[in-house]
Amino acid sequence: MMTETWIAAALGLVAGAGGGWLFFHLLALNMRLYATGQAVAAAALHLGRLGVVAATLLAVVVMGGALPLLAVLAGFLLVRPLLMRRYGRA
Repeated sequence: MMTETWIAAALGLVAGAGGGWLFFHLLALNMRLYATGQAVAAAALHLGRLGVVAATLLAVVVMGGALPLLAVLAGFLLVRPLLMRRYGRA
């Protein structure tokens, strides 16, 4: 039973890193849309990003519990500094 928990945590870490990568790339696209005056598309993308993250985190906690949720959040936050360095601080 403990092995399955740690496997779920490792998969959560990888999934969180992938989801964080996508989230922050879409955030960069979102900022470009706001900057070019496409506010409706930017707002729709913004709501979509937040909705998908909320639904994903809820699904992880329902299916896996606390440890996989923390692993997903850790993976999500591990990607952030890498992409901040790539895009620069805004």
